[in-house]
Amino acid sequence: MFRLKELRESRGLSKATIASDLNISRQSYGYYESGERSPNLDMLITLADYFEVSTDYHYFTLTWISPFIIFFFF
Repeated sequence: MFRLKELRESRGLSKATIASDLNISRQSYGYYESGERSPNLDMLITLADYFEVSTDYHYFTLTWISPFIIFFFF
């Protein structure tokens, strides 16, 4: 769901590094990255600031839209 893994890997960062920088547990960050949990609005803004992207960048991805397109248009 989120593009956090893509952002993290493109910058060569570990989950532990990001979690430490954001003052959250590595497990919490892992949940956000895997989509098991959604960050609240404050954390979403914090993540966007950290990665220097807009907040909507995290949510609107082709992988989220693809099933809709495939189901309704094919």
